[in-house]
Amino acid sequence: MHPRPQPLLLFFLLACDGGESSTPPPSGGGSDSGLDGSDSGGDDSGGGDDSGGSDDGPSDIGASVLILGPASGDPDGIAQVFQHLLDHDGLDEGTQVEALELPDPASTYADEMSLMSAWYQHTDRDTRRATFEGDWDHVVLIEAKWVAGLTPEFTFEGLHALGGHFEDQGSTVHLLLEAYRDVNGYDFATAAENSYRVADGTGTGLVPAGLSDRDVDDTDDWALTAATSLYSSLRGVSASRVAEAPAGTDATDFAAMADAIHAVVEDAADTEQYSGAYQGPVRIAERELPESYGVMIAGTSSERNYLSTFSTFLDERGIDNHPGPLGQCNDYREVDEDCLETAAALFEANDFVSLFARGYAVDHDDVVAAGGGDIQSQIYDRHWDITESDGLNALDDLDTRMGWVLIEATERDLAFVPHHLFWARFHEQVPDAPMLSDGVHATGDVLYGISAMSFHAATGQTTAHEDLSDEQALIADIAETALRQWATLQE
Repeated sequence: MHPRPQPLLLFFLLACDGGESSTPPPSGGGSDSGLDGSDSGGDDSGGGDDSGGSDDGPSDIGASVLILGPASGDPDGIAQVFQHLLDHDGLDEGTQVEALELPDPASTYADEMSLMSAWYQHTDRDTRRATFEGDWDHVVLIEAKWVAGLTPEFTFEGLHALGGHFEDQGSTVHLLLEAYRDVNGYDFATAAENSYRVADGTGTGLVPAGLSDRDVDDTDDWALTAATSLYSSLRGVSASRVAEAPAGTDATDFAAMADAIHAVVEDAADTEQYSGAYQGPVRIAERELPESYGVMIAGTSSERNYLSTFSTFLDERGIDNHPGPLGQCNDYREVDEDCLETAAALFEANDFVSLFARGYAVDHDDVVAAGGGDIQSQIYDRHWDITESDGLNALDDLDTRMGWVLIEATERDLAFVPHHLFWARFHEQVPDAPMLSDGVHATGDVLYGISAMSFHAATGQTTAHEDLSDEQALIADIAETALRQWATLQE
């Protein structure tokens, strides 16, 4: 039996169970630009880099702007309106605005391509990445719908990888805050907070178009709202200055709307958008090395390979360890109540236990209650198919393979160890390195990276030591950096 792949959208639809609400967004002229519609903020400011205000008049934009995202974000429509605003604002800068709509994803489980998959998806990778080559002064990225609200780690990775590529080319990168959606089970305020976090964490400017979509009256045209917000963010002045309103809009009405949107942009830049450090399912515990380190798996063949590698990994560091397989507890190799009864003896015999499994039918609190000691319940994402492509097909399904596990980790308070994140980043660093040894099981290098991730998640300590080979040091660094960045949403 294979684990049950759950598309990320399926989780969302089950949570929503009711679709779009007929409740209109709250009205206002832009003075209430906090994430929940208020002016309150937190201890840590999250305003991004787009201040939206200038005492010296309109800011220069440059020769070219690229707006990139999936069809749901309407990059073409936004680019057309933004081009119109620039052409009619009297500054005669000659800026050319381009749009790039991301293609449909290769994954059969995803409806549209996220920013993360736009960079990592293996199918048509070279052709797709060639479209990311250009000399743009500004690049505006639009995330796939639902992603920032449910899995901000994916949006972070998209800004880190795809956004980092554009930065390396000399572009200033911005994240366009998604359109306001009043949908049962989906919290726009959380999506906005997450967007500010990942923008701040990657040094990306944030264009608060979604806040204007929510807080300003008569903003039912998303392309118009987003382009006007983008104008305020990049020019630093209201788009009410344009001599000709966009097609289909009354000049007086557009000027009032543009001023209201500009007020939202200015207010958002001055408002603290979140408080405290990010607390997500990817986590790093801080603990002294235990005298007795127990490692327990649920019993798949892949986990047995990991257990052998991790035991050697601990041996090399002089850490007394006691590995123990639970065996097959159920058809899906999940940790369940029967598993916990079997695990009790190992829990009691060790100062610390890392429980490592691909699925859980119990919460972390249940594990602690059964073990009665210091335990970290780790869940990981894995292949559920046999492949002849050396694991590269996994890069076509990153959102799904990590998404359903990430959500399960959140719901059950588990520590998520994102194998496919390491997989993707390792492939970027060493493209010719094999991922799988036999079409199913990970190679020794990949297992070493997974061990480094698991160890760092459990202890917070680095894996480096003087006897590491150059290749092992690189693998350990990739694993630890990826885990730390996803745990904090900061580069």
